[in-house]
Amino acid sequence: MSEQGWRVEVSRGCIGSGLCLSVAADHFEFAGARAKTVRGVLARAEDLEAVRAAAEICPASAISISENLSA
Repeated sequence: MSEQGWRVEVSRGCIGSGLCLSVAADHFEFAGARAKTVRGVLARAEDLEAVRAAAEICPASAISISENLSA
């Protein structure tokens, strides 16, 4: 059975501004000086909206979102 979702990644370009946590605290956390995702794959459209908002305000453009198909 395949389930569609979205893969979220934070690149090494993260500068640790914390803006992603202010917009989508349920989806990002700090690991040292950089943000990381809490869950790497999203399944709900509501989650995608929050993560997209975080990606849009990231000053380093370090958040990427791509479609993901998992079996």
